[in-house]
Amino acid sequence: MFRTPKPYNLNDMSHDAAMDMLRKVLDAGVNVTDVIIDTVGIPEAYLTKLYRAFDSGITFRVEKKADANHKVVSAASIAAKVARDEIAANWVFAEKAYEPAEGTGVEWASGYPSDPKCKKWVEANLQDKVFCYPDVIRFSWKPIKDACLERGYPVKFEADDEEEDMMGEGLVSISDVFGGPKKKRARMGGNKVTRGMQYADIV
Repeated sequence: MFRTPKPYNLNDMSHDAAMDMLRKVLDAGVNVTDVIIDTVGIPEAYLTKLYRAFDSGITFRVEKKADANHKVVSAASIAAKVARDEIAANWVFAEKAYEPAEGTGVEWASGYPSDPKCKKWVEANLQDKVFCYPDVIRFSWKPIKDACLERGYPVKFEADDEEEDMMGEGLVSISDVFGGPKKKRARMGGNKVTRGMQYADIV
């Protein structure tokens, strides 16, 4: 979601995943004539995107609450949630030193802010003042942003004003973490640090 220069948002991720899946089905020789999709975002815009992507005589229906209105979509939704829960329950953290807080494990549950297990996990597992959470966490999510701002160290993001320097050096200064004069404006937001410290925001 923090791609530059253009962020890759959750709606686009969902659209691309659905279209990639359909392409694989078509490549396997399946005769697909009708596709019903539970919308992500505006149904009309999603429908237009699908018809532009596929010139194969498929009839698309993109609807709100399609999982409640069509049994086949309900079944697909259940299959997806079971797969998601299995992946989450068996997650192997990229950060080898990271250990979930005692009693929380990977019980992050649904990932929604109203979920008590999810809230408990977020509260218990900010274990680094700079990076805050492991990289599996969605740092653009407001509860994560708030936790990072309240309990983490501030990191100065200078890419807006120093993009040329960043591209040349492959680094973004985080000297403000350790103190130092303010040189340029900082942009506030959720933490994300990627390879070579090419992207840093607020932690």
